[in-house]
Amino acid sequence: MEVADFIVVGGGVYGASLAYELVIRGSSVTVLEAGRLASRASGGPGKRGVRANGRNSRELVLAREALAIWPALAAELGGDTGFERLGGLMLVGSMAEYGEIGLARAEAHQRLQSGHGIGSRLVGGSELRALEPGVGESEIAALFNPHEGIADQQLTARAYAAAAGKLGASVREATEVDRFGAQPRPWVRLGDGSELVARRAIVLATNFGTNALLERSGRPHLPLWTMAPQVLMFQAKDDYQPRHLAGHLQKILSVKPLAEGITMISGGMRGRWDDDTARGRPVESDIQESLDVAASVFPPLRDGVLVAADASSPETYTPDGLPYLDFLDEDHRVFVATGWHGHGFAIAPAVAKHVAEWLTTGRRGDLLAPFRIRRR
Repeated sequence: MEVADFIVVGGGVYGASLAYELVIRGSSVTVLEAGRLASRASGGPGKRGVRANGRNSRELVLAREALAIWPALAAELGGDTGFERLGGLMLVGSMAEYGEIGLARAEAHQRLQSGHGIGSRLVGGSELRALEPGVGESEIAALFNPHEGIADQQLTARAYAAAAGKLGASVREATEVDRFGAQPRPWVRLGDGSELVARRAIVLATNFGTNALLERSGRPHLPLWTMAPQVLMFQAKDDYQPRHLAGHLQKILSVKPLAEGITMISGGMRGRWDDDTARGRPVESDIQESLDVAASVFPPLRDGVLVAADASSPETYTPDGLPYLDFLDEDHRVFVATGWHGHGFAIAPAVAKHVAEWLTTGRRGDLLAPFRIRRR
């Protein structure tokens, strides 16, 4: 019977990064991925944003730490992460009829972020248009952070997994976990009926599959639900692209410039989830709405060709918008890391370090306290 200090269920960004951080702290680790690495929430097309702008205050220090890690992460892991430091803009549209409350909101975010060591500043007028020439006249300001950017979620997960494997972790793809238990020691039963045992704990980094695995194991569901974010790949006329990772304080929008003149448009529009296939598919009306929102902020995106629309990768959400990072049991034998809302990727390098410290030392740091399952 295979035995390791920790069994990590899930081979996405969080499962792989936790495996790496545990191994470099001297633990033995087995990673079990039902499909292939980075195939579900850590899959999908394009790249993900690496940002601090607009985050929940309880994530800001983790975001600051992660922004410092990302530029050298590929060199540390010995594998490409696709990270590009483009700088990030959180745009603010005019709301003159309401006394420009959008601008007041942006100023409040800037003060909050500054208090947590995030180097964002408010830009407007000619400076905003020099930074981002294609932005529309209705955009009056932006929070600008030069340290933000984009990275490839699939490359990052695989780089973490490969680095963990080189250091001795066992990384197993196409290995489905049927159920788990905690007595007399933490164990998992695989789809083929075989069992593995953990000396210390099982880590459920399963995100989309968390509640199904809990149910098969006779455990109650966590307050989670699944949504399929809709992602568009758009080729604008004359190969126009925004220059930065750009979001919007008032609109459902995130844009990222990708290779070969493609602009990725996302930010919250949803596909239609199919429980039978466990995949999402695009919704035509929402495709046009996403394109219209993008063009209202970046008028050069009004003309061009929709290259692809995708909603296949599921994302898991919690009621209050914060993930769960906590033990399920008082004996500290089953740990869960789930509910990332599609924005957990950016802070993964920092979160993995703090969780690995907790798992190996038994001491939860203050930064992880807000993410307990039973919120306070």
